[in-house]
Amino acid sequence: MTKKYILVGTVLVLLGTTGCSYIPTENIFYGVYYNDTDLSNTPKNKLQARLQELNDKIPQTISIDMGNNKKQQATYHDLGIQFDTEAMVKAISTYGYEDDMWTVLSHRFNGLFYGHHFKPQYKLDEVKGKTYLTELAKTIDTPGHDAYLTVENGQVVIHPVKRRQTY
Repeated sequence: MTKKYILVGTVLVLLGTTGCSYIPTENIFYGVYYNDTDLSNTPKNKLQARLQELNDKIPQTISIDMGNNKKQQATYHDLGIQFDTEAMVKAISTYGYEDDMWTVLSHRFNGLFYGHHFKPQYKLDEVKGKTYLTELAKTIDTPGHDAYLTVENGQVVIHPVKRRQTY
């Protein structure tokens, strides 16, 4: 009789964690966080707008050290950096609804008991970033030269070496 109750209890627990809740819903699974913001039970059709709202709160400037205690501020847009919201929507909306049963069980257990935290993903437009950094380098670079001598007004003038400065 006790074995029967254990078996029924085990079957109910398995159905509750896998079979019954395995059917994909239109909401994000419980225990899913993005940048420490709980997205549990968020409708999937509103996820992209919610992620964009959260991304807008993230500072989008980078401080570039120019040397000699000078700093240059650059925006993500200038450097060709963009939030990859499409990849984040896909990753978040499929978490807990994978094809593999063991992965589903693992993700659901971790989501319910520990939570799964997603961090922002970025896309890089290399051409735009390289163009910005090349133009910035032109403003920083100073040409150098070797030491040399000149004759000015009948006097020999020594010009010391000037080092080229690049970053």
